[in-house]
Amino acid sequence: MHKIMIYYYIAIILLLSSFIYIYIYIYDYIYVSLSLYIYVDKDSDGKLTMIEFKILMDSIVNANTPQDELQEMLSLVGATPGPVEFISFLNIMANFMPV
Repeated sequence: MHKIMIYYYIAIILLLSSFIYIYIYIYDYIYVSLSLYIYVDKDSDGKLTMIEFKILMDSIVNANTPQDELQEMLSLVGATPGPVEFISFLNIMANFMPV
């Protein structure tokens, strides 16, 4: 009986530690994304122009991203053409960037 309880408590501890790890990973991912977003947002209006968005994506993927690819990224996550809000940027990061 005592062995079963010990295994049960070990399983709970492992499960909780994995939830904590996932929470920290997501928090860190959002924090880094927000830091990049704020750094590139030159006019500090909370939205990226297409030029700022292109600068950000070029720096992330370390390549010259064509304008039509940027428009495709925006359309695939449901963002409207024009200024890119942070939520749309997070969706793009989640869908197109390696983890």
